[in-house]
Amino acid sequence: MGLTGRFPEVDSCNDPTVVRGHQRQRTVFALPKLTISDDKVLLEEITEKNGARHQTTEITSRELSNAKVL
Repeated sequence: MGLTGRFPEVDSCNDPTVVRGHQRQRTVFALPKLTISDDKVLLEEITEKNGARHQTTEITSRELSNAKVL
């Protein structure tokens, strides 16, 4: 059984409404504490609303277990 869909409990800090071209922005996303088996990854995908920019990040089980509790 896999984890799919959205986490309704996701919080974000410093989430901008506009990021202009050639501009950098750092946003922190807080998820509920979870664990996955060693051979799995959490795939985080961020898409721009009404736009073409997409970001994908793979988070390993080790990174999840070492994550800071906020």
